[in-house]
This record gives sequence, C-alpha cells and structure tokens, in this order.
Amino acid sequence: MRIVRVIKKHTSEFPVPLIMTKDDIVEGEKRETEWEGWLWCKNEVGVSGWVPESYLKSLPNEKGKYVSLQDYDAFELHADVGQELIVLYEVSCWARVRTPDDEEGWIPLENIEDVTKSVFIPYCEKEKTRKAMTVCLSGSFKFIEKMIEIESFLVKNDIQCLSPVPHSYRKGSTPSEFTEDWSSLSEAQRLGESERIQKEYFHQKVDRANIVYVVNPEGYVGASVTLEIGYTYAMKKPIFAMEPIKEYTVMGLVNRVLSPEKLVQELLEKE
Repeated sequence: MRIVRVIKKHTSEFPVPLIMTKDDIVEGEKRETEWEGWLWCKNEVGVSGWVPESYLKSLPNEKGKYVSLQDYDAFELHADVGQELIVLYEVSCWARVRTPDDEEGWIPLENIEDVTKSVFIPYCEKEKTRKAMTVCLSGSFKFIEKMIEIESFLVKNDIQCLSPVPHSYRKGSTPSEFTEDWSSLSEAQRLGESERIQKEYFHQKVDRANIVYVVNPEGYVGASVTLEIGYTYAMKKPIFAMEPIKEYTVMGLVNRVLSPEKLVQELLEKE
C-alpha cells in the first residue's frame, strides 16, 4: 500500500464528472493542457471531461469519435493540505487515489508527496525527473489486448506506462488492419503520414520514457516495431522484450528478455 500526503489543496473545476463504461462511444479532441496524454471528451448525454488517451481507441472513418477501452470516471477528489491518501495507480501525471473513507478520485501528482518514502513526487516531464520509472510499450497492434493487459499490470504496481494508441487510419475494432482512407493515399502521402505517425504516436513517448518494453508473443515484431526499436536504440534508452525476437539483427539491440513480472520486480528494485 502506497500512502501519500496532500501538499497543495485540490478542488475540482468540474462538479459533474464524465462517466463512461467499456465500449461507450465518445467525442474527443486535443486541447491545450499542461498535462500530456489526455483528450477532452463528451459522452452521449453531453457531459464533458478529460480522459487518458490510453483509455480510448479512435473509430475509423469517424473523425473525433472514440470507443472506450475500459470503465472510467473523471471524478476529481477535493483534497486539503495534510490529508493522507492511498494511491491506486498513476496515469499521465495524475494519480487515482482513495481516502480512508473509501472515496475515490483523481488528483495531480504535483499536489501530493510520498509519505512512505518521504520524498516529493515530482511534476512529471515538465520539471524534475520522476523517481518512479516510466515504461513505453511497443508492439504490433495484433497484440493490442496483451498490451492493454500489461499496461494495467504496470500501473497497478505504481509504474507509469505509455502505451500505443491506434491512429485514425487503423480500424477501431481491429487496429491491426487499415481503413480505406489509407488505401486511397498516394505513395508520397503515405510516406508523409508514416513519418508523422511515428513521431506523434511513438517518438514522443520514447522521449518521455525511461525504458521501452517490446510486447512480442512468439517473438514476432513487424516493420513498425523494428523501426521503434531502432529509434529507441539511437536514443540510448534500454530496450527489454517479453520474448526473444526472431530476427537476430534486431535482437542484438535488445538489452534483456524479461517477463512482465520480472520487469516490474527489477524496476521496483531500482527505485
């Protein structure tokens, strides 16, 4: 159990929180915010709020529409200085916490300090480097369910996780496939879009992460994941894989092969 203390009062600006369940359809858009990794969304009853990008998957041919990958509520906790809370998990610079009275809600990491270790939880990538490790997941979208499972396992163990988000050219229900919009692009347009997608959907996450973990059941990595591994290697960041990669030239860039359980064990020991 991880206990934190409130060092800066937090009051929600949204008295009516957005609530969604798995497979709900919401409208979403990027808005300027000091915290990366969040989309401003509106549910079917017209309630709006912030939602982690990793909790959503874009719908093909429906710009601005997303499907929820899990149950979620945007309830922000009203917390006073000195109040002690239990951290359940962290997502994109916010913590999901619980009070001694079993009330749950969200609070920014910058508003709390860790009581159990007597250190401040820093202000994520905008200020000091976080003490907790941040892992960026890489893997083929045919393994999207496995990546969601590993992401959940990591955050439950207090490890920040940056997971892949299907882009608008991928089919919402089957992100390993592309939409007709992709087929209609010229070769030059595809090259341009591929470069943009790599930067927007992966490079920025690698830049913010401490390590990259490759999710590769049966050793499979496709062309995109191979590029992601190469970028990570060029950035001189550690690369771990769930299983040995079949292509030995790519495997040579990997530091170690670790199961998700072993990965968590090693990361927690380094903190």
